[in-house]
Amino acid sequence: MTQFLGYLDIVAAGNTTFKTSSAGMQGLIIGNESGYSATIALDGTAFNKSLYPGTVDFFPVGTGFSGTVKIKTEGRLNNVALWPSSYLQFDAVGYAEKVNTGVYPLTLPRLTNIGNNVPVSTSTNAVTAEGAAINTEVIDIGPVGNLKVIDIFNDHFIWSVVQAGVAHQILKGNIAGNPLQIGQAGDVSEVLGKFTIDQLLTLTPTLLATLNGGVSGTLQVYQIWGGTIQLFFLSYTNFKEGGAQQQITFANAGTKGAIGICTDAPGIEFFNVVTRQNVDQFTTALNSQNVSSTDVWLFYQCVHPITSFKTTASNASAHTGFHAFLLY
Repeated sequence: MTQFLGYLDIVAAGNTTFKTSSAGMQGLIIGNESGYSATIALDGTAFNKSLYPGTVDFFPVGTGFSGTVKIKTEGRLNNVALWPSSYLQFDAVGYAEKVNTGVYPLTLPRLTNIGNNVPVSTSTNAVTAEGAAINTEVIDIGPVGNLKVIDIFNDHFIWSVVQAGVAHQILKGNIAGNPLQIGQAGDVSEVLGKFTIDQLLTLTPTLLATLNGGVSGTLQVYQIWGGTIQLFFLSYTNFKEGGAQQQITFANAGTKGAIGICTDAPGIEFFNVVTRQNVDQFTTALNSQNVSSTDVWLFYQCVHPITSFKTTASNASAHTGFHAFLLY
């Protein structure tokens, strides 16, 4: 029967030996679990044969074998450092066993490398998929439960990360529409350094609310950006309020106040919870509690904490204009 004899660690440009019995077997099966090319010589015989990297071969034992296997190794491949192991494995085949010598040498396929530290070689080969049909998948990587977190085709890609078991898209390259998308809806993409835009910046603001005037028209409330300093834009279309006020509460209150500009816009009132805050207007009387615009342009500031604003009731006329303010 076949008997395991042992392992032998090998290195590049080495000359070593492996000791075994000189009798009682018809040959040796030797596996080369390395990236080195090995020359195997059975001492006492004329047998001398190559054992290629990542292969298994049968070595018949002839008359005169001393029991010593002589091994010479060489590092001929340019990716030897990427191999997960460097050893030879020896098995003895008994006389009574039938061996199909026609199947040797055998290749040891390595479909994946898990659990090993693989050093990066200074000599590398590029991963290439040139000339394939469009929409050909080249690389897909992902853990259990989140397959294809990284999915790269020859004409587009998706790159994601997994947080608490949930995949979040961080980059997407498209074959139509915008070529590159950053992040995904509902997530925040953070730029740690400076951010330079060479051409036009297009913003799609968040529509917080559409208010119908008590008498006529609409008021659309947009948030352009958030953060420590928030920008809001109010767009009026034939808007006229009746006897009741309508209120918009900010998701993130302004801790210091607001500064804004408006034209042909009906009044709004800033509140800190239930307290109406004073506003300084730069084109009409100062220290009033109502931002209104009867002039062509009106500039104002409010230097108090703000949690919400209300429309003013009983507008004298309908308005089609805008109102923009920074909340900070």
